[in-house]
Amino acid sequence: MLSEHAYCRNFGVTSSSHVNTIARCTVLDFSGNVLLDQYIKPEEQITDYRTPYSGISEIHMKEAIPYKDARETIWNLIKGKVVVGHALDNDFQALGFSVPLHMRRDTLWSPDLRRMMDNAGINKMSLKSMAKHILNRHIQNGPHCSFEDALATLDLFKCVLLTRGVWKQAARDSGKFTHLFDDHYWVA
Repeated sequence: MLSEHAYCRNFGVTSSSHVNTIARCTVLDFSGNVLLDQYIKPEEQITDYRTPYSGISEIHMKEAIPYKDARETIWNLIKGKVVVGHALDNDFQALGFSVPLHMRRDTLWSPDLRRMMDNAGINKMSLKSMAKHILNRHIQNGPHCSFEDALATLDLFKCVLLTRGVWKQAARDSGKFTHLFDDHYWVA
């Protein structure tokens, strides 16, 4: 699953106008194992690390890999796989990726998760709010952590699968669909 979601933390850089760029990316497999967790140095000059929110500071950029290299590595991990994430459009925009809609599972737009939140009387679909109310997990209580965010997104997606009875049905069908849970099919 890509809860790389590409999970990225964005911060401000200078170019012809202020834009967001990727500063860290975490990619997990369906089991939650880390495939990639890397700080990424943007091509533009950084004007605002947004450290209180991003958790990124100048020290992280000393060992960061160049944006071009990171982008290629991330693409090689996610191409041909279903990508799970929260607000994936933001991450793909920061990476300059175009991933077909049928290869995305975005928890921000999940009707199943929206119903769960509505049933709890919550209409805010932030990852922090969803993790708290659906997973009973407190995240983002300080600077964001891309691993923590990616894992929460992956677990929310698994809740959707459970809600839909996908795992139970796969077991009943003697493993007919169990290939859908193989790590080579997903990234998070």
